Amino acid sequence: MSKIWKFNLGYRIFRFYADWCTGTTYRRITVEGKEKIPANTPVILASNHCCTMMDAAIILYADDGATAFGARADIFRSSFAPVLHWMKMVPLARIRDGLNEVAKNYEVFDEVADCLGHEVPFCIYVEGTHRPTRGLQPVKKGVFRIATRTQQLTNKPVAIVPVGLAYQSFFHMMTDVVVRYGDPIYVDDVPQSKWTSILSERILGLIANYPKRRKYPFYVTIPLAIVSLPLFAVSTILCLPILLATYYFKRRLKDRAWINTIRYTCKLVLLPFMLIAAGIAGFINLPWWAAVLLLLLVAYSQSIAYLLHNFYKLIIKDIKKCRKSS
Repeated sequence: MSKIWKFNLGYRIFRFYADWCTGTTYRRITVEGKEKIPANTPVILASNHCCTMMDAAIILYADDGATAFGARADIFRSSFAPVLHWMKMVPLARIRDGLNEVAKNYEVFDEVADCLGHEVPFCIYVEGTHRPTRGLQPVKKGVFRIATRTQQLTNKPVAIVPVGLAYQSFFHMMTDVVVRYGDPIYVDDVPQSKWTSILSERILGLIANYPKRRKYPFYVTIPLAIVSLPLFAVSTILCLPILLATYYFKRRLKDRAWINTIRYTCKLVLLPFMLIAAGIAGFINLPWWAAVLLLLLVAYSQSIAYLLHNFYKLIIKDIKKCRKSS
């Protein structure tokens, strides 16, 4: 099995498409403090964990380069393990997995150290689990153990860079997200007793401010809503395969935090087939310019449908508030 730090052309091509899907899942992704990531040194990205796989997708979107990730060990016990490794993910066991599984983490730490030694960043979710709420759960010491082990093997100082993911909404597409990077932490500069408290304070500071909705007057929103209705109808019809697949899997969800991941994954898998079908039908039956327009509409149909859906819901909500206050 190849090293996770090695260049892979297939991975780069996949990343281009996956990053585009990420960018069209949210209305705006803002990146702040990227200049704080040290150059030419091993870097561990220590992030909060709110929205399951979307957290990883957004961190990858924020940086064009390759980034490796730690993921829960149980998902590597399936036939998808080689695919996860190809996507530069390594298994990290938690206490709930049992002490025997946790002991295997030390072997993984060496693989991560090799990755960091080749200056490919490694991202770990410091809470050890996800929770779609504001705030931060207790920070685990795993990130510091990885940093210490890497320093022992590479003789290089390891920078732990706090990362804060601040979501406008944990459950809705086409909303805003801010990715904030904090000042790096070096384990040799901080007493061991303060490792987790300092990292927790840094991340909490990064997620304290989250994107909020902008309000516009009714004389602007209502005409826009009326004019955009045909576009909403067309977009909804064009992305119907994605919507139906999303609905199918959404009904089986036990954890709402996975909702946007389901929407994102359905688009990631189904959109290429939809574009092929639209391209064949369009270029056979329509002028070339109309076929190109159809392809663009199909590509962005899910984004447009959800953006307008959110827009209409907010208008209805504002109208109800006005009626109650009057």
